[in-house]
Amino acid sequence: LSRKVADAATECNAMVMKTRGYRAAIAESMKGSKELEDKGAYAIRILQSIEDSLHQGKAGAGQDFLNFPMQLNNRFAALLGNIQSGDYGPTKQSFAVYDSLLPLLQAERDRMKEFETKMLPDINQALVAAGKPELTPKFEELRPARGGISTGATGE
Repeated sequence: LSRKVADAATECNAMVMKTRGYRAAIAESMKGSKELEDKGAYAIRILQSIEDSLHQGKAGAGQDFLNFPMQLNNRFAALLGNIQSGDYGPTKQSFAVYDSLLPLLQAERDRMKEFETKMLPDINQALVAAGKPELTPKFEELRPARGGISTGATGE
C-alpha cells in the first residue's frame, strides 16, 4: 500500500506541474486577439480548477491549513506518513482511506484527459487559424529529494 500511496501522491504532483505548464503556455500564446484571450482565459480557469483540487496553493505556513483545507496531494502524503510511521503493516483504516481517495484522483485524471483531448485541440486550432504556432508547454520534471532515491520507471 505504501508504494501505491506514494505513486498516487507523485501523480498528483506531476499533474500540478502539468497544469502549470499548460497555463503558462496558454497565457503566453493566446495574446493578441480578444477571441484568443477569451478562449485562453477559459482554459486557464479549467486548469486552475484542476490544480486547486490537487494542491493547496493558498497555504503558506504550516498553520494555514487551518484556514485552507488540505487537497489531494497532501491527503496522500499524510496517509503515506501514517502508513510508514510504525513497525506494523497498514491498518484497515489506511486501506479504507486510500480507497476513498482513489475516486477523487480518478476524477482529476478524467478532467485532465478531457482538457487534453477536447480543449487543447480547439486551442491549437484557434492558434493555427490566427497564424500562431501550436502550444508547446514546458513541464518541470519531478526529481527525488536531495539524498532520496529515484522513483523513476526504470527502478533506479
